[in-house]
Amino acid sequence: MSLADRATALIKSALHAAALSDFSVSLKAGPEAPLLFERVDGSDLSGLRIPGIYTHAGFSDFYLQQLSRIAQMLVDDRWVLGGGGEQGGIDQELLKLGPELLDRYAKE
Repeated sequence: MSLADRATALIKSALHAAALSDFSVSLKAGPEAPLLFERVDGSDLSGLRIPGIYTHAGFSDFYLQQLSRIAQMLVDDRWVLGGGGEQGGIDQELLKLGPELLDRYAKE
């Protein structure tokens, strides 16, 4: 398992405990939301929700903090993750970890 895969799993595990609030278009836009928005399938806007991790607060208050926490945890644990000649590979993966996780987030 790559460091990025491990970090992603740790973030998803923390996500369940964080209980982030989803963004509801109908609640935020108010009673006139149907005048501005409609769903492709014609169903009610009340069912249209954006998972909390993909909101501004979810990204800035949760995801970025998790990146920092997990990166530090992986740095602290790198002696377990690889020894001897493998250590250089672990260090290279750690350098790429932040950009790779942000790229994964953007693609989800």
